[in-house]
Amino acid sequence: MFNRGAHLGTRRCPVDQDTLRILLREAVRETVAEVLQTVLELDRTAFLQVH
Repeated sequence: MFNRGAHLGTRRCPVDQDTLRILLREAVRETVAEVLQTVLELDRTAFLQVH
């Protein structure tokens, strides 16, 4: 039978909703910043190749 959470190991660390919300917000913020940085670099590279 499928065991939910089995890949997480045997110990669980409870996280309250506020802490989880903060962690997720920070993860999303970092990911968006990385994606924007990549897009800006690609745009700059494309611009410099044309001009």
